[in-house]
Amino acid sequence: MFVPDFSQKLVVTEQFYVNAVLNYFDYCFKMDMTSSDRTTEDYFAYSEAFVIANSDGVMAGGEELVLVQKFFTDLSFEFKFEDGYVFKKGDILLVIKGSIASILRSERVVLNFLTRFCSIAHKARIYSNLINYSFKNNKIKFLSTRKGLLGLLDKKAASIGGFYTHRLNLAHAAMFKDNHFAVKNGYQNLLLDKLEGLDFVEFEFDTLQQLQSNIAYLDFKLKNRVPYGIMLDNFSMPELNSALTFLSANFKNRDFFIEVSGGVKLDNVNNLDLEGIDYVSTSDIFYYERPVDLSLELETK
Repeated sequence: MFVPDFSQKLVVTEQFYVNAVLNYFDYCFKMDMTSSDRTTEDYFAYSEAFVIANSDGVMAGGEELVLVQKFFTDLSFEFKFEDGYVFKKGDILLVIKGSIASILRSERVVLNFLTRFCSIAHKARIYSNLINYSFKNNKIKFLSTRKGLLGLLDKKAASIGGFYTHRLNLAHAAMFKDNHFAVKNGYQNLLLDKLEGLDFVEFEFDTLQQLQSNIAYLDFKLKNRVPYGIMLDNFSMPELNSALTFLSANFKNRDFFIEVSGGVKLDNVNNLDLEGIDYVSTSDIFYYERPVDLSLELETK
């Protein structure tokens, strides 16, 4: 079965991802450093600073910060842990060396970035551990959506925590959702002959009736032509169980993947530990009630 995972493309050897990272940091510095910083104009002495974890978390973002060192003028970074490492409160994650002025000017940009990356990776790891240690259907994979504020960067952080990466952008994969369904009055009126060459195609269903009325047609039109999947979105638990029963009975040797989405959070995700589900997608990892707490401490002599 096709696996919708493109995490391997979110690396600094892929130019489109490099561009995304550079654009993000360029934006951050232009927004934060609109003119001189009056508080650091005479801080020329060389020093070191330490990014310290004030709570537990998962290391993420090291690869990206190394890539963008050119934005930090005279600074150098020394990471103490690789991305994916589970750190503890009190650990030193990063040593920054350079002039005091450059360290202080860069403090907020560095901390904002690492806090978001580590927080997303940490929450994604919590989800992933549920499958590894609690789920009966441990074949289920979690997918990150395109709802992250930083787009590809958020997806990279989620992948470090164990999430698979859904479509990267609108160009390489197609997803037909409720508004497409409404405009075309059903998926049977879509022009499906133009989908070949895409990495995959996916169709969202909001009700059991929509699924039952369209899935046979889609399977007939797309089978052996383009990888595809279906999303059961915001189904109630009775409706979800009925849908899985229907699919199991009528598509025993299915090639398409089944994704479940809609309102998935840590306090209800255990309800989706069901046979027949291949993927669960959620944007919950991008919204953390308690972000990983990091601070930057300048060495004092």
